[in-house]
Amino acid sequence: EELWHCVFKSTPMQQIIAAGCEERFPSRAEKARLFQWQQHVYSQLLDLRIAAEAGESGHGWSAGAGAGAGPSRDGGAVNRAARSKRTGMIEYWQVSSAAALLGWSTKNWELIAVFSPLVSEERALDIAQFLIKTWVPREKAKLFLLCDNGW
Repeated sequence: EELWHCVFKSTPMQQIIAAGCEERFPSRAEKARLFQWQQHVYSQLLDLRIAAEAGESGHGWSAGAGAGAGPSRDGGAVNRAARSKRTGMIEYWQVSSAAALLGWSTKNWELIAVFSPLVSEERALDIAQFLIKTWVPREKAKLFLLCDNGW
């Protein structure tokens, strides 16, 4: 119940997987809101990636709330963004009364996850690590189109 939805993109395989969202987001309006949240997180990750490639100094930053696209317009959102020069990992975290959003990005993969607003950042990171280190590798054959000889 903590993880509501996730999108995983594998850069080397040029493929994206997304968990079904029909149960948690049954209406068209709720799916549109989910998509807006995903766009918001992806936009934040892209901004951080561009800043990192432009050579901005510093180990991490604080990111402001995205106007309108994030999970809440109530001003109560807590945002945090960081990048690691050592690993190339970019992380974005935002929580509000509507949802908690986590974005992780490296040169090989991106993960955008939508959680219950009650989940802690530590728990969200644990779930994300499980997805990336255990679930995706274990389920790779079922999740991705794998072909040794191309088309």
